[in-house]
Amino acid sequence: MTPHSIPRRRRGGYDLVVRDLLADSLNGVILVFLISSMLTLGLSVTVRQILVPLSDARLVISSLATNYVLVPLIAIVVTRIIPLDEALRSGFVLYALAAGSEAGPRFVETGKGNVALAVGLLVLFLAVNIVYVPMILAVALPEAHIDRVKLLTKLVVLVALPTGVGLFLKARHAAIAARLRPGADRLSTVFMWLLLALVLLLNVADLSRLLGSGGLLAAALFFTLAFAAGYLTGGRERSDRRTLGIMTFARNASLTLVIAGQVFADRPGALVMIIAMAVVSMLIAVPVASWLGRRGT
Repeated sequence: MTPHSIPRRRRGGYDLVVRDLLADSLNGVILVFLISSMLTLGLSVTVRQILVPLSDARLVISSLATNYVLVPLIAIVVTRIIPLDEALRSGFVLYALAAGSEAGPRFVETGKGNVALAVGLLVLFLAVNIVYVPMILAVALPEAHIDRVKLLTKLVVLVALPTGVGLFLKARHAAIAARLRPGADRLSTVFMWLLLALVLLLNVADLSRLLGSGGLLAAALFFTLAFAAGYLTGGRERSDRRTLGIMTFARNASLTLVIAGQVFADRPGALVMIIAMAVVSMLIAVPVASWLGRRGT
């Protein structure tokens, strides 16, 4: 044993302990982010503000068909054009299934879209996700082992309950809602960046290996086609087309990570693919929304 072997082993053990602590904290960060985001959403709008933009039945049906039929089909086609290994493909398809990014309305606002429609669609998509994602996973990914009751319960608790609490407070106790909203919004923002930092820190090596797998190219192609599908099915109004385009390609990364933690616990590649798609999505969303905003209405 050399004089330097003990310090190196201790250093390695210390690094491993730190990594384990960060990994253990990731689930908690995801839960806080998701709950605070959903609470903020409920505290920010009224039921009327959600329902009025959704009174256009044609647009609602088009939005649902695009996000829950066309976009998953696009994901499957992309993975045929750019073959991925089984774990990466599983994460790719799962990411495509969950519509409704919590940050979607913010991007829509930057892109001068219809913010009221974006909020209405977000609530609609989140409600559909609770039933749709567990049901369709068995069809889209038959190799996955899913405890549907546990998954459905988790989605109800993390998505429906905090949103419902926020809507109730907004409707019945507006003053309390007004006081709570800024804090909930700040908490959501802080944990969003903390979540991004943690997943990058914990998976930087795996993400770098995606460069030669075709995963990043597949993600870029998927988001391009998803935006085009939403934009082209968004109706006559330009603001609505922009809204549906952005809300269609901005999928729900945090919800997908929660689901992947249960469904793909034995497939780290699936989680890495989801993280990579979330990063690529953010890298595309910011400049696209800014470009649309500069073009005006």
